[in-house]
Amino acid sequence: GFTRVGYQWGHPADAMAPLVWILAASFVRRGRIVQAGLMLGLAAGFETWCILGVATLALAPGRRDAARGVIVAVGVAALLFAPFMLGGHFAMFQYHWPVRRPSFMSLFLANGEPFGWPLRLLQGTVAIGTGVAVARLLQRSPHAPWVVPLAVVAARLLLDPLYLPYYRAAIVGPVLVGVAFLAARS
Repeated sequence: GFTRVGYQWGHPADAMAPLVWILAASFVRRGRIVQAGLMLGLAAGFETWCILGVATLALAPGRRDAARGVIVAVGVAALLFAPFMLGGHFAMFQYHWPVRRPSFMSLFLANGEPFGWPLRLLQGTVAIGTGVAVARLLQRSPHAPWVVPLAVVAARLLLDPLYLPYYRAAIVGPVLVGVAFLAARS
């Protein structure tokens, strides 16, 4: 039921992305780093911001393992976008989102001000950095596979220029997984 809004508005990735990140984190925990990277890279082909899930790779036992997963994820995503970039007009980076109330960013930027790719890059960097920090803090915690995606999506949404109703689905998914996990452990 919570995903209905995302599908009605045509943005199922807002519900799906954090759930894919939870699966990727579970793969990482089982030592399946390359599969996790593959999953994250393929998800980025569905919705570009799905690549932010690379933060879950920080749950890998070593930095080399995490780096290997990041290389796979970014490589797969690059392969998916390469035909569009090489085969014709690719204007994705020309797009700007207008800052709108009641987003948190509307406290700092004027309503309607363009929010372009340099700010999206900053937003993504903060979201990934937040996820990596949480992953490192919770490295051994059984809760890390759902808390890390929740941290990434919370940071992403906090710095988003818009606040649309379907964005809530991105928060609800990891929270429900966490509730189910806690209920199963009690």
